[in-house]
Amino acid sequence: MEDFHVVLTEDSKDGGYVATVLEIPEIVTEGDTIEEALAMAKDAIKTYLSYKKETSKAIIKTVPRKDLRISAS
Repeated sequence: MEDFHVVLTEDSKDGGYVATVLEIPEIVTEGDTIEEALAMAKDAIKTYLSYKKETSKAIIKTVPRKDLRISAS
C-alpha cells in the first residue's frame, strides 16, 4: 500500500480530532482520540481505493502543497 499524509486537527468545539488526507481531498473523517481518527482515515483510504478500482476510475493524486509568492508588480 502506498503512503498517504494524514493531517489531524483538534476539534476545539466538539472535541476529538478531524482527519484529512492531503493526497485525497475528498476524505474528511473524525475520531474521539488520535488513534480512532487515524483508524477512520485508514479505513476511508481503503474504501476510496477499493471504490476507484471497482469502478475503474483513474486515481488522481494531488501534488503536496507548496508555498508560492507572486509579485503584484
